[in-house]
Amino acid sequence: MALKEEYRTLVTSIIDKTRILESATAIKTETEQALTQATQHVEYNTASLRADQAALAALEVQIFGA
Repeated sequence: MALKEEYRTLVTSIIDKTRILESATAIKTETEQALTQATQHVEYNTASLRADQAALAALEVQIFGA
């Protein structure tokens, strides 16, 4: 009987851990996608800010001179 109980315990543990691993993997994938999207937003907004700063500097030269 002890072997059967140990067998059932291990099978239950494996099933539970498999479900937890699947859930954690899904969370990891979602998090990686969100991080990629956030990184893209930061890169876009950084480039946009630099372009606006350059345009402002050029306009200041036209208005106020060198």
